[in-house]
Amino acid sequence: MRPESDPGKVIKLAVVFVDHNFENRGQELFKIDQSASLNPQIQDVCNIWKIGSEDADDYALQFDEEKTQETNDRYITEANRGNIKTGSMLKLTLSPDKMSKKIVHILKALGQVDADSDGETLLAPKALEEMVRLSYDPEFIAKFNHLDLNGLDILMDAIQTGRATDKYLEQCLQTFVNMMTEGARSWDSLPDALIKKLISFLEKGLKHTPSAVSLPVLTVLENLIVSCPDKCELVKSRIAYPTLASFLADSKCKKVRQGVVALVNALLSKAHTDEARQEIGKNVFMSMKNAILEVVNDSGGLPWSEMLDHLCQLQMSILSLYESRSKVVCDLGSSEDAEKIKHLRRVAFDEAGSGSGDRDKRREQYSLGFSDENEPLRDFCSPPGRLYLDCLKHYADHHERQFARMAIENSSKDSAKFSLVETGIKLVGLLFDILEINSNPISEGNMIMNLGLSLAMHRNFQPMFFSTDHPFEEMFSRTMDLFGRTWKEMKATVQDMDKVMDVVREQLVRALSHTPASMNFTRFSETLETLSYAQIKAIWDQERSIHEEHASRAEPIQQLRDALKLEIVGLIAEQRTLFLIDGSRFIKTSGPRRGKDSVKSWFCRLAPNRKSFHYGDCKEEKDEVIPSIDYLQSKIELDQIKELTLKWKKVGRIEAGAAVMINKELSGSKLESVGSVLGLSSTDPLDTFAGIWYQVFLWNLFLNFIVYTGAGVAACVTLRRHPLMRFFGVVIIVCGILTPITFGIVNSSVIAFVCRTADLRVTPLWALICGAVQVLIGIGNYLELSMADDHASSSVSTSKSELELKISLGEENPPGHCGDVDFPPTSLKISKTLLKEMVEEFGENVVLSDDAMDMAVMYLEKYCEDLICAACDSAAHRWGHSSKIIVEHEDVAVVAVSKRFKSPDHSNSVVTN
Repeated sequence: MRPESDPGKVIKLAVVFVDHNFENRGQELFKIDQSASLNPQIQDVCNIWKIGSEDADDYALQFDEEKTQETNDRYITEANRGNIKTGSMLKLTLSPDKMSKKIVHILKALGQVDADSDGETLLAPKALEEMVRLSYDPEFIAKFNHLDLNGLDILMDAIQTGRATDKYLEQCLQTFVNMMTEGARSWDSLPDALIKKLISFLEKGLKHTPSAVSLPVLTVLENLIVSCPDKCELVKSRIAYPTLASFLADSKCKKVRQGVVALVNALLSKAHTDEARQEIGKNVFMSMKNAILEVVNDSGGLPWSEMLDHLCQLQMSILSLYESRSKVVCDLGSSEDAEKIKHLRRVAFDEAGSGSGDRDKRREQYSLGFSDENEPLRDFCSPPGRLYLDCLKHYADHHERQFARMAIENSSKDSAKFSLVETGIKLVGLLFDILEINSNPISEGNMIMNLGLSLAMHRNFQPMFFSTDHPFEEMFSRTMDLFGRTWKEMKATVQDMDKVMDVVREQLVRALSHTPASMNFTRFSETLETLSYAQIKAIWDQERSIHEEHASRAEPIQQLRDALKLEIVGLIAEQRTLFLIDGSRFIKTSGPRRGKDSVKSWFCRLAPNRKSFHYGDCKEEKDEVIPSIDYLQSKIELDQIKELTLKWKKVGRIEAGAAVMINKELSGSKLESVGSVLGLSSTDPLDTFAGIWYQVFLWNLFLNFIVYTGAGVAACVTLRRHPLMRFFGVVIIVCGILTPITFGIVNSSVIAFVCRTADLRVTPLWALICGAVQVLIGIGNYLELSMADDHASSSVSTSKSELELKISLGEENPPGHCGDVDFPPTSLKISKTLLKEMVEEFGENVVLSDDAMDMAVMYLEKYCEDLICAACDSAAHRWGHSSKIIVEHEDVAVVAVSKRFKSPDHSNSVVTN
């Protein structure tokens, strides 16, 4: 009997049964006791599906998940059974031994008929799929690669001979790579025929080679180059770089692109000689630089992280090729190098056809900065030698205008000019340092040891290096332009060469670290233009201040500061006391000044016993000896001084200007909210210009809005039926808002300026009063204007009424005259009814008898007919030939018939008021 199990060791899970034909036979719940042996429990699982004890040894349990987190194990053993979790799904299937034999048998049958007598090949798809799944498991690899089966040899033979057709080739290659990666066999054991077969898959091109085939092939070739020096030459001789470039540029699979770059990096890192590395690097760079830019463009900037690591490694491998070129020096007898020097002169000074003599040539040689006028090649006989000469030639060929301008501008012996040759040599060394070009090519073995690519690989990758055929030479040209511009900005001399180099280094480093990275050198130059010397200096100052502030907060600095604080304070107090003992002269601001010898200042000093102040009048002479204590007759004891008021803190210096004070207060003041101001919640005095102006303006705006809104509402209600003036209330409200916004701002500023300059104590209540006074003054102005208009209208009305009354009484000019103007004679008929209506309109309490009515009619006909008819005639002449005109004036109405006077003497008659 089995011992009783521990409940804490029992795991509840589900088990799926997969038979030898890889068919799913259902699933059941099961409990596994972790404290008991595993084989008896496997027998219990087999009993669920009625598998006999004889066949139970052919079955084992597997993890049903794709891959466990801790290991690559698939089969459950005593060593890894601890990875079983509650609720897991396990699989009951063939044991590693039986599974290996079955898969090997199916591999041997590949390439034969689709179905044989026992039907084993019909199980090939499921069997090979299970083989890929188990290719990471150590138990399965050990049984599969056992000498009795030689399953790995059979797998390689199926790939090499082509028995694994396209239908099964992907599974076979993936299984082969997985087993070789897990150490099933050494990479040296691979036959050359298999390597050639694998390379042939790539030679077919991207259209005929799917990603599932090309990716394992690239992985195998990379491992062969890294691990097998003997096989490396075979791979190098058969590999085609244009084919790899097509896979890199056109493949949609990221892992395939990553595998291509990894393979190229392996080829560059395993080159044994500089010549071989130069040849491989040149072929790789020229064939794949456009494909690399395609990868960057497809990624929308920087590629994914793994690909970025490989691209940065490739970039460093390409740039490291220039390190060996820098060791090649020029030969003094080389005609090719001498021709390059002549080419530089022609570009810089347009020497072609000039026929200049030896003296001019020596001057031009000196202009370019050659140390030896007779042998200019001597400057290139030491590293960087020929590389630097090639860089200068590239600069002259591709940036001819900039090169010529720089050569001409620095052609004199002035200390403000720099030597072109000497500067270029230093810039080459600077670029080697920044780009971290060294003699050790970057490989997986020394990548971690390389300081330049440790943590800054992503930052250092620059796609612009793959946008031109000569990346370093182009980088040198852009750096020369940068140096010349920075030299001018710094107004440097020859003694400032190292300082300019430091600034150029900082500009290059910051431009290279710019995000996003520059896709081409034109974009890189634009980034450099934004990093001027002034900006670099500002950045340095900011970083220095941050560093100093951070350093000042360090605990040791704080401890030192606390330890020295008492001593420093004591020294300051002693120094100020000695200054008081020496005394000071003060200019008098008031009092009579009569003659040159009159007293204009007074002197004050502390007694040596430090108990009293002595002061008195003195003459204003700069070289006068300090007055002695006896000379200063006035004295005050220190113990009598109860309080010291520093007036100057509030008053300040008038000479400094009120504008400076106001600007400082505006920049540093904090204003209260509108609610707190209108609620008079604060009683603190206002001591800033902004505070006084703000509250006065708010009260002015608020009170104007209330007054004008009330007036506007009243106007709208009163004139609501008027056809035109019913909207006059809206105009009043708008004026109530615009007035404080315009004139109120100015008035409030004047009030604040006066109060602040005079140092008046302004409280929020006084701000309310100032705002209210502004409103009252505005209302008074409006009332004054309105009363003036009414007075003018009433004056005109009164004068007209008096004139009419005088005319009616006969006290004006005689008939036919109105002032100095003659009027034509007319006939006028006035009825008693009309006269009665006129009298009733003119005076309600006037009563006329019939005789009086007759006399009034006669009087009006006699004395007023000329005046009234002349007015009617003038109106008829102006407004047309109407015979009947109504003339209205105040309370008088007259209807008259005009006989127009046509005499030329009176054709231009006018009527005055």
